[in-house]
Amino acid sequence: MVIANAGDNNIRRILESVRPDIKVIWYGEGSSYSELPFKLSIIGDHNQLNAESVLALADYLKIDRNICQKVFASFKGAKRRMEYYGEYNEALLYDDYGHHPTEIAATINAIKKHYPDKLLCVVFWPHQYKEYYLT
Repeated sequence: MVIANAGDNNIRRILESVRPDIKVIWYGEGSSYSELPFKLSIIGDHNQLNAESVLALADYLKIDRNICQKVFASFKGAKRRMEYYGEYNEALLYDDYGHHPTEIAATINAIKKHYPDKLLCVVFWPHQYKEYYLT
């Protein structure tokens, strides 16, 4: 069994050649798991997609949706992934460990979408510091 993102054309292309006896459950864009029947406690399209895949798996495993709803409502996310620290002078403070351009973009987009009227200020701390010397 494979649970796959319907919105990813590369995955779709790969799964076209999967054996017919392997069940494929699609989540995301254009699938039966494209919207959650309940709210998440965390923001971001990437978290929405992750939750859709988890719900697809939970349904496959016949886990009661009431349990899923309670878990999604209480889940605060992974440490240092869009972790909310509070407010200072009307500024919302978040910490995010994302160090890949795609992760950084997903975090910024999630915050901008959730707080469209807020000014966004990003402080980027590179993952590593290296000095390069030319000889």
